[in-house]
Amino acid sequence: MDASNANAVVAEDLEVPGLKFFSDGSFSRYDPPGISAPPSPEASLAEDKGVASKDITLDNDLGLWVRIYCPLDAAAKHQSLPVCVYFHGGGFCIGSASWKPYHALCIRIATAAGAMVVSVNYRLAPEHRLPAAYDDCASALSWLRSGGTEDPWLSRHSDLSRIFLVGDSAGGYVVHHVGLREPSCCRGLVMVQPSFAGEERTASEAEAPQATNYSDKFREMSLPVGATRDHPLCNPLATDALRESLERATLPPLLVVIGGRDIRRDRERDYCEVLKKYGKDVKVLVLEEEDHAFYVLTPETENTELLVQEIALFVKANS
Repeated sequence: MDASNANAVVAEDLEVPGLKFFSDGSFSRYDPPGISAPPSPEASLAEDKGVASKDITLDNDLGLWVRIYCPLDAAAKHQSLPVCVYFHGGGFCIGSASWKPYHALCIRIATAAGAMVVSVNYRLAPEHRLPAAYDDCASALSWLRSGGTEDPWLSRHSDLSRIFLVGDSAGGYVVHHVGLREPSCCRGLVMVQPSFAGEERTASEAEAPQATNYSDKFREMSLPVGATRDHPLCNPLATDALRESLERATLPPLLVVIGGRDIRRDRERDYCEVLKKYGKDVKVLVLEEEDHAFYVLTPETENTELLVQEIALFVKANS
């Protein structure tokens, strides 16, 4: 989407990676140079680690597509593999299943868990405000459970009775919403630093006002026009009714990953405590030294590898 006024100037205080905002209220979207990785159907690249990948378009009109990852060694040894449906982060405004950090992360999950991975490329705000992303991801899950098996990789190697939803940041909140919609079809939910928000500042948010204000910009761009951060699309604990819906929900086991330096850590901990109070099966992994999106920013660190291994253990334990 291009600026509507050729004379408009970039509004620097609204800059977001992947988006440029202009003084007349318009914006343009772009992929930072070198950010995308191509699929590799033959797993011919060194970084593929023996995991083949390919893209499948689900809806041309919506621009909805998925990238499928197949670990070739595991596929050769087993008749069927569990399936991790991955939802990428980016504040609902940036990011793609093709971005190198997510491409590499999905390869690592497929290898460690011995699982097929289906990474969903959903519509982004502000062109497509919430619940567009939730709807797209739910549609991708429906496709997988029905027509997805027409794909030869999925039909030969996937066990659709063992589906896991995995997502980080904004994608973590997608896991929450899609998991509530379709709890019976999933063996487990993995939420990595889910991007919960709210109007009233938590202690961890108040400690980092600049980062919190930056996060607020994503909420303003992604929520329905005029909605507050206590909207159900953004805050799962905003009202008694929302909490009661969690109490009534029949959820599969959950793994929630929290960064000890993440401004969202108080909200994530509150969410986990509420679920535990209601008798849900919740495992919490706290990485005290990590800030938000560490697995994207520092993919080669020990804690990123620990994250991958914990996801793999969770998948194997609940398969």
